[in-house]
Amino acid sequence: MKEYKWSVGLRHKATKTRLSIYVWAPTNDEATHKLCGVLIGPECEYEWTGTGPVYENNQTVERDITPHQSLKEEQYMKTPVSRIAPGKVILYRGEPCIVLEHRKEGTLLAVAEQIEQSFGKTNNFKDEDNALRVHLNGAFLDGITQGHPEEVITRTVDLTALNGSKEYGTVECKVAPLTLDELRKYHGILPNPESWEWSVTPRARATPATPGA
Repeated sequence: MKEYKWSVGLRHKATKTRLSIYVWAPTNDEATHKLCGVLIGPECEYEWTGTGPVYENNQTVERDITPHQSLKEEQYMKTPVSRIAPGKVILYRGEPCIVLEHRKEGTLLAVAEQIEQSFGKTNNFKDEDNALRVHLNGAFLDGITQGHPEEVITRTVDLTALNGSKEYGTVECKVAPLTLDELRKYHGILPNPESWEWSVTPRARATPATPGA
């Protein structure tokens, strides 16, 4: 049995941002149907714009599969994530993620769906009891990796404050909101949010004014 690689075009209903997702399926219709109810549909955020085959060297990309082969995205993606262009959307264990940048240690991804979680009582993401940090690196990480958090690389997040102060230093974690510098860097890639979002960049602590001489 053969499956073919299809490019499914999507458009965000609110922002009109266009995305392309690669799907393996025997036919055009089956490739599109795999995203129905997940990304495409009346209750979903995207609308379908078209599906077409992917070509390499003027030939359709195909593969042989057995009837019982698992169809999990991480097993049947033919193209390594390191070769997917920034701005494209991939399915990481079924979760739509935007490729932001390929780095030496790995690829930086951003989930396409907004996460509804506040910082909690402390606005300092470096605090171990910060509600957002605990959620992102606990329940959220375990859920999105389906119990395999080791798949996500620990990274160093720069907590330079809005005024350039280095008082907060850095924090080591696997999942974190983007910094303001990262938001500026990837502004041409990230879709417009449906509502306001938190950045991990902190405000500087108030300091006493120094009287002039």
